[in-house]
Amino acid sequence: MSTQIHTSPPTRLFNPCAIDAAATIARHAQLRVAAVPRIGDAPDVLAAIEAAFNRVVAQREGWLGEDAYAATLSAFKRDFGMAAADSWDTLCHWPLSRAAQVLHYLNGRYAEALGRSPEIG
Repeated sequence: MSTQIHTSPPTRLFNPCAIDAAATIARHAQLRVAAVPRIGDAPDVLAAIEAAFNRVVAQREGWLGEDAYAATLSAFKRDFGMAAADSWDTLCHWPLSRAAQVLHYLNGRYAEALGRSPEIG
């Protein structure tokens, strides 16, 4: 004697609201990306920021030694409200309008580093 189990065929529920919501989200994401240029979209600006950061690190190596890069990056993250786990690449997603603020900050840190001699520590 065999037992047969009858199941109904799989049905797909059609929810037009879900499709419209997904399309709306996708459309807004495209508009946001197109409307707000990012620092990573401008290679020359990103290169200027990286050069300014490396200039600060090079100047601080006199009294911080090998720890200059880590200390500079840690201070940068703290001062810009980034999480400690965020990578440097997070900067690429910031609006291009913040680039001037970042460069001003790095130029200020460089000026501070110039005024500090390695003997002071």
